Amino acid sequence: MAVIARTQYGARTEVQRRYPASMVASVEVELLSREGCHLCEDVLAELGRVAAEAPLTVRLVDIDADAELRRRYTLRIPVVRVAGQDLCEGRITPAQLRAALAGVTA
Repeated sequence: MAVIARTQYGARTEVQRRYPASMVASVEVELLSREGCHLCEDVLAELGRVAAEAPLTVRLVDIDADAELRRRYTLRIPVVRVAGQDLCEGRITPAQLRAALAGVTA
């Protein structure tokens, strides 16, 4: 599995201002993508906006670098995953993304 980039998003939230960083967990979100995917770019930008409210670490995964991922996800990207679970995929609206992440960033 090739990781394109790993980005820590998130402004300091009220929780982060009150408690040390070691007490505020960042949620690792994987974005399954491929080069040239405009929908993936849109989801990545929205993840950045969500991260202003909750600390996220976003890991971009290039599905074309892994034959199994390419086979499973070619027609499904972008796919947002947390802890190996696919949360949402395809044409993902900002509302869908926020709803999917609500349970894991709370």
